Amino acid sequence: PPAEEGGGRRRRREPTELASGAAGVRAWHLGVGGFARPKASALVLLRTPAAAGTARRVVLSSLAAELLDDTLGTALAAAPDAGAGWSVGVHPGGLVFQASGYSQRVQGLALELPKALASLELDEERFSLHRELLLKALRNRREERPLWQAQYELSFAMSRPTVHYEHALAFAADDGACSLAALRSHLDDLRAAGFVEALVHGNALEGEARTFSEEWAGALGAAPLEADAAPLPQTLPPAAASERLEASPRARRWLEGGAMRLRSVASNPGEKNSAIELHLHLGELELERRGGGAVEPVPSHSTLPSTGELEPREEARLRLLASVASKDAFHCLRTVRQLGYVVQCGVRSMGAARGLSVLIQSAVASPTELERHIEEWLAEFRATGLEALTDDRLADTAFALSSNLLEPPRSLAQEAAPIWGEIIEQTHRWQREVELATELRAVNKAELIALFDEHFAAAAPSRQKAVSLCYSHPDAEAEGVPCEQ
Repeated sequence: PPAEEGGGRRRRREPTELASGAAGVRAWHLGVGGFARPKASALVLLRTPAAAGTARRVVLSSLAAELLDDTLGTALAAAPDAGAGWSVGVHPGGLVFQASGYSQRVQGLALELPKALASLELDEERFSLHRELLLKALRNRREERPLWQAQYELSFAMSRPTVHYEHALAFAADDGACSLAALRSHLDDLRAAGFVEALVHGNALEGEARTFSEEWAGALGAAPLEADAAPLPQTLPPAAASERLEASPRARRWLEGGAMRLRSVASNPGEKNSAIELHLHLGELELERRGGGAVEPVPSHSTLPSTGELEPREEARLRLLASVASKDAFHCLRTVRQLGYVVQCGVRSMGAARGLSVLIQSAVASPTELERHIEEWLAEFRATGLEALTDDRLADTAFALSSNLLEPPRSLAQEAAPIWGEIIEQTHRWQREVELATELRAVNKAELIALFDEHFAAAAPSRQKAVSLCYSHPDAEAEGVPCEQ
């Protein structure tokens, strides 16, 4: 469990960064702590720019991971019987590998993963099978519900670099481009160079963690890269996102009245629902270099892309405001106005950026009508919901949110998850949840009102609005929206 500090403030356990004699390797260690179990996990991110950024890289990296998983499924079939498990996957920053289970077996099992990647031989029949499965999965995304489509288009527009599923589908369906020869060439690129970021967590010593990380890199045999060789996607504010050169194949994007607007139409002509995500972007107020020192803050209304994160106090205000607004939005838009079965209001996270989003899927109102209802609710919420907020209700809400953040991890896996996220993002803020919980209990009503008036009200001076509308065919025809965007 977390250790206690003065004043009863709980702290999370923090990993130790271990000095390595090998270039292109960074090792982290966190012991078993109070769990006292003979178990451990070894997590590795092979940071490589070859894994993502273009449709070609995304598709071929996915196929490479599936074929590697296929091969390991046979070679390591006995691992579950020995109390161990493993996984491989693709991440915007590279390839992710994990092994977990009884500690005496984990490191040996984990070292089998880079060996298998280094020696992976590709088979035409298995390649064709996994390519067909990937094509099916990408085509199925067209049939997702309108609310999913609205959210997806907003995420695509505001993140850079990202690959739209239609672009991935077009590449995967091209027999000349997506071939076994292309995958072999890409596999060579994945294995050629990388930065090995490893976390050994649980019943293992620091020396074992350091040796494991170096042996993992040696087993792959890749040339060393720097830790920042594969930067993660950045989140763009709405104004900058509206000017992004990469166009969506399924949504029209434009800037109107200071807001970025996205418009798409459901693929299924029989779909009766339309949907909206109205996002009010707060941004990233405090910048930190990933793995380095601070830089000058960028105001929340800046159109420059940022790579940092919100101050704990600002995020605490947003979380409290969203929690209070969520119940009010459901009551007004779902219960009273009966706009749709799905009505949600909450914090929207895109990378390190945060904002407030309202989502509705409706068979009784068009997206433009839904937008009007949301804007009306926002005005009503400011005039009644926020003004009527009592100190007792605010304190109860803050206590509930902070208590959830401070809930001790119940397993090694629960403890490792947020630590691994900090390592992948290279933010290394191990006490993030503790800091946020502390700030939550200090926020007052006046701060919530000030946050709303500055960023979320219709006439807010720092309002950054992005709205994604997904039309059903009947609603599109009624409003003269072309069904082929």
